[in-house]
Amino acid sequence: CGGRRMAETAAHLVDHVFPRVGVRQWVISFPFQIRYLLARNPKIQSRCLEIVLRAISALIKKKLRKQGATGQLQTGAVTIIQRAGGSINLNPHLHMLVLDGAYSHGEEGNPPRFHWLQSLTDDDVKALIKTIALRVVRHLKRHGHFRDDTQYVADEDTPSGDVMAELQAASVQSKIALGKKKGQKVKRLGSLGKIIDINPETKAPLCAAIEGFSLHAGVYCSPSERKKLEKVARYIARPAVAEDRLRFDSRGDIMYKLKHPYTDGTSILMFSPLEFLEKIAALIPQPRIHQTRYHGCLAPHAKIRSHIVPKPETPKLAAVITSTAITPDANNTKNKEKQKDRHNNKRMTWAELLARVFSIDMGCPNCGTELTPVAAIFETTAIVKILTHLGLPPKPPDISPANYPAAI
Repeated sequence: CGGRRMAETAAHLVDHVFPRVGVRQWVISFPFQIRYLLARNPKIQSRCLEIVLRAISALIKKKLRKQGATGQLQTGAVTIIQRAGGSINLNPHLHMLVLDGAYSHGEEGNPPRFHWLQSLTDDDVKALIKTIALRVVRHLKRHGHFRDDTQYVADEDTPSGDVMAELQAASVQSKIALGKKKGQKVKRLGSLGKIIDINPETKAPLCAAIEGFSLHAGVYCSPSERKKLEKVARYIARPAVAEDRLRFDSRGDIMYKLKHPYTDGTSILMFSPLEFLEKIAALIPQPRIHQTRYHGCLAPHAKIRSHIVPKPETPKLAAVITSTAITPDANNTKNKEKQKDRHNNKRMTWAELLARVFSIDMGCPNCGTELTPVAAIFETTAIVKILTHLGLPPKPPDISPANYPAAI
């Protein structure tokens, strides 16, 4: 399900949302002290996202003004809020795909004009991460979540008798909350240093960090790199756990191989089944909280959105033959309605996903020529008659029992 959601989200963004302009990925992560608040409080999460987006938009508009852009400028972005870190720990951070420029509203009768951002420097990113860090900390302190005397999380923000809160607080710190290895109750998550007198540190090109805040803007997709953009979109919409890195050892414990080993040499994390379920539970967001957000000119109700997003293409199965050369039964009208509902469904078929992600497409088993779909048949009686006529079994094979993955 996670893989399907990842592929469908990326395909939707590329086909129906992002115009053919440059797109840059901005990744912002937060200090340990703030991660718990972001995970537990949707309002704080939305406000921090607003602060980050406003700072990035202001930087883009300021540089475009220096390039000579005039008129009312509007940026656009799509944010996917990721909650998991590389070690299955609770680490709320923001992946933002931002148009590398802005649109100016065209005069009446003229389409909007896109202004390209000609350059982005390390100094821009360093100044931006410092601005974001100052504004986020100032907002949290203003609302009583941190105190100037202790600079710790306020007592009312710490878990007290709430099992999910304890799981999430422990997950932020990569600790165990349940079972034999249960640690002490987490009350405070650390302190926030003074950011005003500290200069950001450059870790890589277009990447800066300061006091636990980190900003990365090194991934860019040009207008012609649509496949690369889709790959980046799949990355930011990926599931929390990579199943191909999960294994069972001989004792039944769960081994999770890290994508990048720690500096101390750690490459595999060990969990008991209860500990693993605890980590997964801590990553579940609160209900009815959107993890994908659309901003600016890409927002659903933006005035210029219809002028810039890609136009929908004709579906591959636009002309579906509903007649199957089989005598229709008494419920033919009902079956046609079911067929219509299926084709109006926005979900992609597994065949379309395989062709889209892995470039696997159905071909003739004899000559390898690509097959052209001519009909979609959903009536069970018709399917059975066709398969029987071709000498093929009309029933699917039995499902084999589940097996544990091989031990490392």
